[in-house]
Amino acid sequence: MKTRIILTVGCVGKTYLDKNFTNIYDFDKHTLEYKYDKTGFEHLSNEEFKSIPGRKIKENWFNLYMEDWCKIIDSNKYEVVTGWLQDDCIEYLLKKGYELELILVDVKDYENIYKERCVRRGNNKNYWNNLKSYYDSTLNKYKDRKDMKITIFTKPFHLSEYLLFSGTILKTCNKFGHSYITKTKELVEKEFKTQNEYLSPVFTSFYSQLVLTSLASNQEITKEMVHEAWSIAIDNDNPDKIHSSLIPFEYLSNYIQDLDQYYVEKLTNVLEYLKELKSIIKRNQEKE
Repeated sequence: MKTRIILTVGCVGKTYLDKNFTNIYDFDKHTLEYKYDKTGFEHLSNEEFKSIPGRKIKENWFNLYMEDWCKIIDSNKYEVVTGWLQDDCIEYLLKKGYELELILVDVKDYENIYKERCVRRGNNKNYWNNLKSYYDSTLNKYKDRKDMKITIFTKPFHLSEYLLFSGTILKTCNKFGHSYITKTKELVEKEFKTQNEYLSPVFTSFYSQLVLTSLASNQEITKEMVHEAWSIAIDNDNPDKIHSSLIPFEYLSNYIQDLDQYYVEKLTNVLEYLKELKSIIKRNQEKE
């Protein structure tokens, strides 16, 4: 097993992966404890401690930090090791002969989403201001590097989504975990979920298959395709129960046909999201 080494910025999901999946290790969770003396700030969580003024940097911390990071990589216990995207870290790892992946963020019109992620995890306003500047500076600095695999998140993707659609299964233990199928189902369910409504589990798998089939075949989702997926789901749920709309699409009334437009639009949103995710992964494959 060759360990993927991914260096990236904040608020893309490194911590979530480290906490929830056994084959992912985020060494960035140790950065604060290696770099700073937290005396006087013990009452603060690590997220609250970030960007606090007056933090004292420990002497000779960096070499120990990098040596221990390399030990985690070389242990071969993890399929993916993530970490801090920083110049000196990059150069250290490259000199050691490691192949690196960098994930950068192009904030564009999604600033509010990233800012909300900061708020949810307890970061202060100063941290967000620094992070926004960091997104921009790292994007400009590294986007054209040829000695590493560079991925640019053009939408607020999560690192988990990127890993799942680039060939990594996220494991909760040896026999169980999450795949790209799991993620597709989550996206479909999320798209239909409102304060008062949700998609019945009867339809989730079939609509998810419709999205993935359209993604693979580069087709648009149509009302007829939605109807066929709905019909199979209804029949699968109870083969002996007859529904008046279990007839070929062309024999439905215009009114019933048009009811499927809502589902076309919702599923197309998921499809377009995954298209862009796959496109950035494909660009990386073409560079290799």
